[in-house]
This record gives sequence, structure tokens and C-alpha cells, in this order.
Amino acid sequence: MKLSMRGTQRETNPLRLNIARVHVPLSAVLAAWAARRLGQGLVGLVRLVVRHPWVLAPTALGWFLVRLVHGHGVLATSITTALVTAMLVVWWWRWRDSFTPQVVWRLRGAWRGLMVYRFGWQPAMVTTRLAVTLDRGEYLPKLLRVSSTGPVDRLVVRMLPGQVLEDWTAVGPRLAQTFGAQECRVRTTRHRHRLELWFLVHDPLTEPSHPHPPTASTSPREPTSRRSTCSPAGRTPRRPSASMPAARVQGRGRI
Repeated sequence: MKLSMRGTQRETNPLRLNIARVHVPLSAVLAAWAARRLGQGLVGLVRLVVRHPWVLAPTALGWFLVRLVHGHGVLATSITTALVTAMLVVWWWRWRDSFTPQVVWRLRGAWRGLMVYRFGWQPAMVTTRLAVTLDRGEYLPKLLRVSSTGPVDRLVVRMLPGQVLEDWTAVGPRLAQTFGAQECRVRTTRHRHRLELWFLVHDPLTEPSHPHPPTASTSPREPTSRRSTCSPAGRTPRRPSASMPAARVQGRGRI
């Protein structure tokens, strides 16, 4: 016992509390962990389907083939698959300019977005110091969309609070080296918190191109000086007529 300044007594020993221990079975812990992981996976799957509805195309195609096999047999399925393949081949052969961006580039963007950029996004953000660690939690800039235009991959990124354009342009060469690109350019978008990263995968100017054949309007045997005598309007310049003074005509050729 100890006497305080006001004359009252108080206990100097600490107060002992007997708290009942709660025993949680290991099976309940594992079940809670599995339920949490399953919930996170379902939420991520719903977000993926909402943002990229085309990911349902393989599932829908597989379901259609299974129904076709059970309803009409293997022969009908083989004929349908051959017709679809033939249509794609004809599209690629006759209209390659529209087939490449609509099919090839979309598939390439989906493949590289999954296997290259999303797979190595967390190590890239950590090594370039674009990730933030706070209270034992790691916060990364979010990769929203990946698309491809052949030689260039375009990534849309949501920045963390406090990041600016200069933070990303400073680590552009490091990002290019991380993802195996030749160059990385950072561009702004109409959204203030989003950026667009352009990764130059290969330079199209290094590929050899064949010369264009001469057209029927220009003969290769015709001299260049004779072909360039036309005016911009497509009419040849007027020649001096016989009625013009001889001195004036001769004066044009003097220096």
C-alpha cells in the first residue's frame, strides 16, 4: 500500500486479469483461409469478365462444341470447325489489313498482357521503386489494360496517390529493360491519375521493304526532266508563240 498526495491509499501491485483462452481448431483456420482466397478469386474473376468480356469467348466456344457433339455427332462438329477455319483463312488472305488488328493484335495483346506484363508487374514496380510499403502492406500501381499494335504494346496504368508523370519517365529505360522492350515512352491520358506506357518491342523500320513497281502513268525510260515539266494544275506551260518579239524570246535564255 502506498499513500498518495491526497491522502488516499492505492494498490502498488498491478491488477491481475485472468482472460479465458479461446482455442480455435486448425480446421477452422484453414477453412477461413480457403474461404477468403476463394472470395478474392471470385471477385477478381468478376472484375476480369466485366472489364474484358471477350475472355468468355473460349468458354462459350467450348460449350458450343460440346453441345454440338452431343446433339449432332462428331461429323457435324468437324464440318462446323472446318467452315469456321476456312472463313478465318479467307479473311486473312483477302483482307489482311483488317484481320491483323482485329484478330492477331488482340490475341497478341491478351497473351503478352498475361504472360509478360502481369506476371512481372510486381517485381518491376518494386525494383523501380514505384511500389510503396506502408504498415507491412505493399501497394502497387494498378495495371488496367494491355493492348498491342504489332511492334508496340500499350499499357494503361493507374498511379498511386502522390505519384506524378516525372516519376514514371525517370524509370522508363528500367521498365523497358525489365519487360524486354527496346524503349518505353510514358504518355498522359484524359484521366489525371492514369498513364499510358508505350513499349517498343521491335522497330519496324529495321525490316527490309521491297520497292514498289512502276505505275503505267510513269514510264521508266522517260527522262525525269521531261516528266517534271507539268505544272501543279496538270497542264504544260505555254510555249512562246511566233507572234512574240524575237528579242524577248532570245532574252529568256541569257544569263
